[in-house]
This record gives sequence, structure tokens and C-alpha cells, in this order.
Amino acid sequence: MKAFFKKLEKVWVVILNSSLIFFSSYFIYHSEKFQEKISPKKFWERKINTLSTELKKDDIRIKSLKLDLEKEISLATYNEEMAEIKAQREDLDANDIYNEMENEHIQKLSRIKDEIDEISKDEEKVKNNLEKALCHINLLK
Repeated sequence: MKAFFKKLEKVWVVILNSSLIFFSSYFIYHSEKFQEKISPKKFWERKINTLSTELKKDDIRIKSLKLDLEKEISLATYNEEMAEIKAQREDLDANDIYNEMENEHIQKLSRIKDEIDEISKDEEKVKNNLEKALCHINLLK
């Protein structure tokens, strides 16, 4: 019985060691620095494609947020009328409802502007990284 457990222990150690070797080599192979050293041109082309896609996504998100901002600004003209309608329906003061709606509107506008600024900063970083990647690929040619 002891021999069986000794053999099982040895098999377990072999399995553990081989899985450790497999996973460590997998992570090393997929690391960016290693990929760059194996085939730099392919690595930088892939990096350029990724950054270009990310840049397009950021651009679309910024355009979408700008449209949302324009929509919110145009809807602000109707806040007073909506406040009067809501006040009549709920028997409340129209000025209080209007002030509340105005505060919500201002907060929403500031959130959209902040998000646009944040995405614009990210877009600038991506543009810088894209320029660096293009320089690297031009150096390889």
C-alpha cells in the first residue's frame, strides 16, 4: 500500500511540474516583449491595427456623446413647459419642479462633458502610441 502511495505521489509531482512548465511557457510566449523579439514587424502591425481600431471606437464614442450633448441642450428649452405640466398633474409648485429639472439638466450636461474630456484624453494617448508604433514599423523597413 505504501508503494502505491509513493508511486501516486511521484506521478502527482510529475503532473504538477509539467503543468507548471506548460503554463509558464504559454505566458512567456504571449507576453508582448517576447512577441516583439520573435517577429517585430508582425508585432507592430498587429499593434497598429489594434490602436487604429481603438482610435475609431473612441472617435465614434466622442461623436455620439457630442450628439447627446446637443440633444440635451436643445431639450432644455422645454424644461419650463414640462415643469408646468408636471406641476399641474401632481399639484406641486412649478418653480420648484423647474429648478429641480434645471439642476438635473446641468448635472447631466456636466457628466457628458466630463466623459467627452476623458475619452479625448484617452484618444490623445492612443494617437501618441499609434505614432510611436508607426515609427517603429518604419524603422523596421
